[in-house]
Amino acid sequence: MQCIVAVIGVEPSGITALKNLPDQGIPAVAFDRNEAVGGNWIYSEKESHSSIIETTPIISSKTLSQYEDFTFDECDSEAPDYPDHHRQRGYFQAYAEKFNLYPHIQLGTPVKHCKGIDSQTWEITTEKNGLDTRGISPHLVVSNGHHREPRFPNYQGEFSGEFLHYWLSHPFFDKNFIDYSEGPVPLYLKMFHPDYCNLYFIGMFQPLGCIWPGVELPSKLMAQELMGTWKRPKKIRELCEKQVTPAHYRPVNSPRHSVTVNYHLLMKALRKTLPKSQVSKIPQQNMDSEMVST
Repeated sequence: MQCIVAVIGVEPSGITALKNLPDQGIPAVAFDRNEAVGGNWIYSEKESHSSIIETTPIISSKTLSQYEDFTFDECDSEAPDYPDHHRQRGYFQAYAEKFNLYPHIQLGTPVKHCKGIDSQTWEITTEKNGLDTRGISPHLVVSNGHHREPRFPNYQGEFSGEFLHYWLSHPFFDKNFIDYSEGPVPLYLKMFHPDYCNLYFIGMFQPLGCIWPGVELPSKLMAQELMGTWKRPKKIRELCEKQVTPAHYRPVNSPRHSVTVNYHLLMKALRKTLPKSQVSKIPQQNMDSEMVST
């Protein structure tokens, strides 16, 4: 079966994007360069990805840092109000197990390149064990996070210390196609591109707080559009521009803050847009997903 949706990344945004597709009967496959689910919550001393440090806890309480479809207490009723990164990583991995996502995930498989063959088809090049594979998919979901690549500041003089900040990066796209590294990010509801109806960004915003409670609703809305039960507005280009002129919420004039949002205003807009009946906690057991190789 040809995959309907290809998802890049199984960090906190990617797993809920992936979960909400089979909920609606939509086959999907997800790729991630790491060997485990969790994104930057997978601690590593190696320079493999934007890892948290060994002593990192979450800085928002667990009740404000959980998915509605699978709460922290459902996963770990003994967890403290501010869990450490071991428990947080375990929560994400339990989410993937709860909703039977692992059969749809290819770990240790970085996406090297994505290009549109035409208005309805993506060619996606992945790597596994040193071998490249090309496949096609009609729809592409980008959820690789916004802390992927180090950001190096421009300044006069020399600095011999270590740079620790990260920037928006989508290295699998050609620079002349999409480059949000310097901002702004003109996406309607922080997910819909004005020119490509088969391209979605999940988690391309930074709330004043925890992001993953805020990515469930965009994921559900994406699934509704793919099912044909919701249609994006006709004036989407104008609406995209309103996301950045002025910015939704930008306390600091810097590229790092070009994706900062007022969480409550964004969630209000999404809830107003999303059909009220679209909530599911039922794991999907039998959904095939694969891409056609080229």
